Order: sequence, then C-alpha cells, then structure tokens
Amino acid sequence: MRNIMRTAFDRGQPPTDKDVALIADLIRTGEACTRAELIERSGLGRNSVSTHLATSTSEGLVTQSGRGASKGGRAPITWKFNEQAGTVLTACIGVHSMRLALTDLKGTVLSEFSQAWDLQVGPEATLQEVADRLITLGDGAGAPVWGLGVSLPGPIDHASGRLINPPIMNGWDGFEVGKYLSDKLDLSVVVENDVNAMALGHRAKHGGNNSIYFLMSTGVGAGILSAGRIHRGTGGAAGDLGHTRIPGYDKAVCRCGRFGCLEAAAGGWALERSALRLASDGMSPFLSEARDSHGTISTDDIIRGTLAGDTSCIELVATAAIAVGTIMSMLVSFYNPDKVVLAGAIPTKCSLFSTSVERTIKEQALPLAASQLSLEVASSPEDDGIRGCALMVVEEAFGRATSARVIS
Repeated sequence: MRNIMRTAFDRGQPPTDKDVALIADLIRTGEACTRAELIERSGLGRNSVSTHLATSTSEGLVTQSGRGASKGGRAPITWKFNEQAGTVLTACIGVHSMRLALTDLKGTVLSEFSQAWDLQVGPEATLQEVADRLITLGDGAGAPVWGLGVSLPGPIDHASGRLINPPIMNGWDGFEVGKYLSDKLDLSVVVENDVNAMALGHRAKHGGNNSIYFLMSTGVGAGILSAGRIHRGTGGAAGDLGHTRIPGYDKAVCRCGRFGCLEAAAGGWALERSALRLASDGMSPFLSEARDSHGTISTDDIIRGTLAGDTSCIELVATAAIAVGTIMSMLVSFYNPDKVVLAGAIPTKCSLFSTSVERTIKEQALPLAASQLSLEVASSPEDDGIRGCALMVVEEAFGRATSARVIS
C-alpha cells in the first residue's frame, strides 16, 4: 500500500490567538454580530474587540454584512463568518458503503466521492482507501484544509478516536482511527459515531438544541443533543439503544445472542430475517415473489410491500415502529427533548412508521414531557452526516484556539 504524501495540499486552522478566535467564533455561531454584542459576549474591552475584529477581517475569517437596527444613533455595522475561509474533508463510513466529501466551513459539499464498501475487510484496508480518495478531494480544495471529520457505525472514544467494542465491525475494536488517518494525511482528525454526527448536522440546518436523532438502518441507534452539543456519556455509549431490552419482545433473538433487544425488533437485518421467514412459510405472496426474484429479501422489498398494501409487510413495519416508539417514549419522559428525528429508509419512505412511532409516544410518554415535542423525518441522513462531520472539525478547531466551546 502506498503512503500519502504529507505535503499534498494546503492546511490551515483558526487563528492561534485565542481572543481573535473567540471573536470569529462568536460571529460564526450567531451569538454576536455587532461590535457592541461582541464586547458584551466576549468580556473584552472596546479597543481589544476592535483590534481582534480587524485581525479576523484581515485574515478572511469574517466580513461586513451590512448594518443592524438602530437603537437611537447610527445603525451598527454587522459582521458574518466567512464560510469560504477554509475547507474540511469528511468521511462517512458505513457498513456497506462510504461517502467522502470536501466541504466549506459550514458543511456545504463542494465535491464528493461515494462507493460501495464492505467494512468487514478491516480497518487498515478501509482507512487506506479513505486516505487515497481524500487526497484527491483535498487536491481540489480552493482554500486551506482545516481538518478531517470521520464518522463510523460504532461506539467511539472521542478523545482518542478509537473504536470501543463495535458490535458490527469485526477487527476494529481498539483501532485508533484518528491517529491512523492523521499520520497518513498530516491533518487534525475528529472521529465520531455516525448517528452523533448526523444529529449535529441536522441541528445545524433544522434546529433542535435538545433533540434525539434516531437512525434505523442495519442496526439502530440514537444521537442525543443537549443545549446543541453532543451528549456522549462517560464511555461514549450514550444513545447506543440497539441492545436495550423491549418489554413484550422476549422471543426476538438478537445477533448479540440475547433476547428482546430493540435491534432484534427494528434493525434492518432483523426485519429482513422475519420477512424471509414469512416468504418461506407462504404467509406473504408478495415477499415470496421478491425472494424468488433475487434469492433474498431486502429492506427495500419490505418498503415496497408496505406501500403496495401487503399485510405482512405492514405488520413488520408497524411492529418495529411500536418497539421504537416504546423506547422513545421512555427517553422523552426522561429527557424531555424538543424534537425527535427519525432517519433511515423505512422512516423516510413509509409514513406508517413515523405515525405509529408518534402515536406510541403520545400514548406512553409523560404528557408534560411530550406536550411540546415535535417529530420529524430526516430527509437526507447522509447529508446530515457530512455536515455534522465538517462542523465537528470546525468546532474542535475553534475550541483548541479558545480553550472553550468544545463539544462534550
């Protein structure tokens, strides 16, 4: 395997002066956009703010955006963050595919690359492929690359970028993804669980500072945001709901060897297993035909059957939705979020799923906790993931400069 040249593309970062970084970051996050607001929010004096604002402008981090509302005198100048001041490389690595992108500092995709990929080939082969592809994307950057954001479908030790007992990633346990890619590309690397990255990316575009982002894919899991920041828990296991036991599902055998796990009731592999059994038993002509057509049954077949009115497919989707709704109702009662976001092929394409989850939450959750709750279906989890990976890099970069505002 060839090594990546460490001087392949320009690298950059926020200013190393913590006060200059603080001024730029306050503008970036929308917490302040006028000189007076910057003085109030930063705690710095007028002269210092003026000096650091001038530096931020000269370095291309912020630009004037017009004038704000007058409060009795001349309307104040307003400032905005320059999202083109740098770029970010991102890599969303899934069980069966990877999507890599070059984005601006807001997470808007500038160029990208996608391909099918089997995660089970192991970490070194996978990450060498990622590095090779990223070097090509980085070569096309029109601004310095600030870093690399990576998401993976397993528990992550955020500080080290290391996988922790990932249930569906054989050979990845303990592998230091961040260090490996940082050594290859000579970049700062942030590694995160895939659903956490999606949650952060969704919030940036659609709001929801206190939200639960639930992904239903091969496995299931949730990203939890508190005050706009990712809640990871002590060991990085927050939101890892797949092997939580669900009342009433004690006969569902999970691939972990236990009974009654949420994943065994709502994971893509479990639904496909149940669908194949229904096809073999002749309970569903639709599923039998799908199996005979291509030798197996996929989640897409279940979706098509549900939309076509096949009663077996409808029952599979509804049963999964009730299981998910049961878990969500407990989380809503405990956490009192402002939003629950459902992501994945079945939630996106089958309205039956989202309506069943919503009904279950209303029936089972504490009424006060659910009274102001909104339930949304993510239109593009893949875009949420890319955006979230980019924003993690930017947040972490500013956090290093200011010794604050780091996602925790």
